[in-house]
Amino acid sequence: MTQTELPNLERKEMPKVDVKKYIGTTTKIDEVTMESGKHGFFLKVVGGVVETLGKGDNAVHIRASKILGLQTDGETGVPYIGADSKADRWLKSVGVEQPNELIGKELVMKTTDPNSNGQEFLTF
Repeated sequence: MTQTELPNLERKEMPKVDVKKYIGTTTKIDEVTMESGKHGFFLKVVGGVVETLGKGDNAVHIRASKILGLQTDGETGVPYIGADSKADRWLKSVGVEQPNELIGKELVMKTTDPNSNGQEFLTF
């Protein structure tokens, strides 16, 4: 492994967004993907853009999202939705059986619990 020269990076205040104003409003689901990461497979559910900060290449799009963990078959490594898992219960609570049924569905937004910095994020 080689180390490259990194420039000193300045620190700037990031724009603040009051996501609480979106609580109770709806957004259509734009995208549902299955991805894998450090802890296995998961579904990523992404809503439509509700606000854009900045312009052009510097634009930041504000949208709700949700991550749902999947289980993996020990023999085949194939991911699946565990019966009565958090993913299964959430999908049923929004009226769908399969993740692909979420595309185009309108869901009510809420916020996550604040993180250690007091930030809240939009979810469903």
